[in-house]
Amino acid sequence: MGEREFEDAIQNLRQRLADLQRRAGEASVHRETFVVEVLEELSHTVAELQLAVKELREQAVERAGSRQRTEAERLRWLLRNVSERKREEVRLRESELKYRRLVEQIPAVTYISAIDENGSTLYVSPHIETLLGYSQSEWMVNTTLWSSVCIPTTVNASWLRVNAAGPAASRST
Repeated sequence: MGEREFEDAIQNLRQRLADLQRRAGEASVHRETFVVEVLEELSHTVAELQLAVKELREQAVERAGSRQRTEAERLRWLLRNVSERKREEVRLRESELKYRRLVEQIPAVTYISAIDENGSTLYVSPHIETLLGYSQSEWMVNTTLWSSVCIPTTVNASWLRVNAAGPAASRST
């Protein structure tokens, strides 16, 4: 029973009570019979109200359970989402560690430079110190160190070749 049906039942009860009051004022009504009718009507009315209240309580419990299920579903989704994110973070760290070990253990200098006017170094492997005698931090701070370490004619020839070939060649050298 919904709220509308409950309101309709209350209105119906009011109407029946008004009918009983009207009949009580009639002279032809036998008092004992009328009292029995009123008691029966009240008994019937109480039973209807108890049933309506029971139905409303059941609906309230059902709605509350539905909200709890919805909240539980949201919580499960959130936990699943957080768990997936944590697994992704672990995989990312493992992958990063794997490639960092690879880059740092090969006997060559591996580096990443920004494409800017200064040729800023973003990363240089630790082998820079073994091969050229400069630490990673020294190499990262001093943006012109590479040109002072390399033979100037080699640097100039390389730059001329890169600039003459254009952007496509600079990716392949």
